[in-house]
Amino acid sequence: MGKKFEPARIRTRVPARKWKSKAEVEAWARQLLAGGPPKITAIVPQGHPEEGERATWKHLQDGVFENQFVVLESDPPGLIVHDLESGERKFVPSASKTGLVLGKTKAEEFISSIDIERELRSFAKSENDLFNKLRHVESELGPSGWTLEWYNHGGRIRQFVQSHPGISTEHVWRELVKWGRGQNGYSRQTHQDATYFHDWLGDVSRHHAVFQFATTRIQHILWADRTKEGRDSLLDAIVSGPLRGLSDDEFAWVVGKRKKNWPLEPEDQADLVALGGRIMARAPLSDEDQARLVTILEQIRETAQRQTVRSENRL
Repeated sequence: MGKKFEPARIRTRVPARKWKSKAEVEAWARQLLAGGPPKITAIVPQGHPEEGERATWKHLQDGVFENQFVVLESDPPGLIVHDLESGERKFVPSASKTGLVLGKTKAEEFISSIDIERELRSFAKSENDLFNKLRHVESELGPSGWTLEWYNHGGRIRQFVQSHPGISTEHVWRELVKWGRGQNGYSRQTHQDATYFHDWLGDVSRHHAVFQFATTRIQHILWADRTKEGRDSLLDAIVSGPLRGLSDDEFAWVVGKRKKNWPLEPEDQADLVALGGRIMARAPLSDEDQARLVTILEQIRETAQRQTVRSENRL
């Protein structure tokens, strides 16, 4: 019976339903596009505080477009191929978005650009199969176990870029986000941090001490100091130094990555961050510094305990 082809661009009515998350909206759109990474084209309607702005998936999740029409199209552009015998629908991306034009570009260069683009798309799709939010939940790995997966993901990104000189790391991150949309993929920040995580450590054993910590702790280290020396210092401090035994929240206070809802006096916060800075610089802490660090952390924990008791008493 053959096949039928149509552009991966459709006008559809948004159903009246309760969406659990933005990811669920993206998954709905991706299904309509036969698996193509979805992009929405619509304008926020009158009466909404953001009227006239471009619509986002969050607007759909919040019901702003309930029973209204929007345009969904694939990014990258492509076709939806209908198998008229089986009824199967499949998304096929366009050959190239490189800007090269056959007839104005050498054939070898044009073909090479298409091959590289296909390799990038193949990498992005396979990597999203290996590294996504659903697999994280289903893997039953503890927080630290996923840290190893996160590190390996960053290593594969770096290896792909190194073996494809014409493709930038930024380009890979964009493709990973694009092909993960609607399939429990991660944000650009996660792919970026995974890459920087691997860049920081280099090739290390799965038994390295860093993998005992959750990704939240690693992100705080990455964001606190951009140098290998500073990151190494913080890692040493939480493994066997003055910051061992801290929770993720407490560590965030120390490195100045958490600002809101500080439970003590402002001068206590300034002292704690200053002590964290000395630790990053590998400057020795005096007995007085050590005592001050312990006192502030104990006060934070005591305050948190009192707040927990009050909350329980209200129930």
